[in-house]
Amino acid sequence: GGEEAYPEDVLSSPVSIRLRWVILLMLCKIDGKAQPYKDVALSYLFLANNLQYVVNKVRSSKLNLLLGGDCVARHESKVSRYIAKFEKLAWGKVLTSLPEDPTAEISPEKAREHFVNFNTEFELAYRK
Repeated sequence: GGEEAYPEDVLSSPVSIRLRWVILLMLCKIDGKAQPYKDVALSYLFLANNLQYVVNKVRSSKLNLLLGGDCVARHESKVSRYIAKFEKLAWGKVLTSLPEDPTAEISPEKAREHFVNFNTEFELAYRK
């Protein structure tokens, strides 16, 4: 696993511990900056974007050698969860406005209803 590449003495060094603390503090500040968003979906998008930026910077600067692969992997997993929550909250109603079985035959009236619902939900989601 990842622990072979990250010896315990490096991961438990004062520099590594302090660096993890600074990053945790920065992530708490980012969480605080997401709070003012009235739309919860946008707060998840903000969090995903900023956390992905931090992960990319850690990887590109080799800070992951001090933080450990597990730490970076946990944050990448959190980015994925934020993205999934954003997609569900921002676009869920758009997707549910579509027919459950797109291959099933439906009446012209029902098709028109789906188009109207889809267009309405899409416009609402798009304007956010």
